Amino acid sequence: MSLRVEVDFSEVQGFIDKIHDGQALAFALMEPVAEILADHMREEIPQPGLGQGYATGASRDSIEAEDFGEYWIVGPSTGYTGFVEEGTAPHEIWPIDALALHWFDLAGGEHFAKHVYHPGTEPFPFIENTFASAENDVSAAIQDAFEAFFGG
Repeated sequence: MSLRVEVDFSEVQGFIDKIHDGQALAFALMEPVAEILADHMREEIPQPGLGQGYATGASRDSIEAEDFGEYWIVGPSTGYTGFVEEGTAPHEIWPIDALALHWFDLAGGEHFAKHVYHPGTEPFPFIENTFASAENDVSAAIQDAFEAFFGG
């Protein structure tokens, strides 16, 4: 008794082509997903005038989604993002390359000091909150793209 198996490689090739196209789909999805995350992050970050600390809007205004080819980076370009996200412990602040610290308070008052004791800040996990708030929009974008791509 002999046994033969016949395989129609045209269907296998079609499946392989879909997988290759699926990789292209994944890369095509990166930009819209990055933009969704950036939009949600702008909503989650501390806002000026909403009692969320000393928020100037600089971090929100610096949020962008940047394409690095194989991946995207989404977030503010200000250097203090980690301090906002994770908070800070109480600490002293001393001038560097100056004789005194200088700042303006929220009321516009000007201040000078040789050093200050900062009481620290509470964490404001806006990046973590971004993923929670964007989850449904990201899922919908991915689902729509897959349905359009795979016809389902």
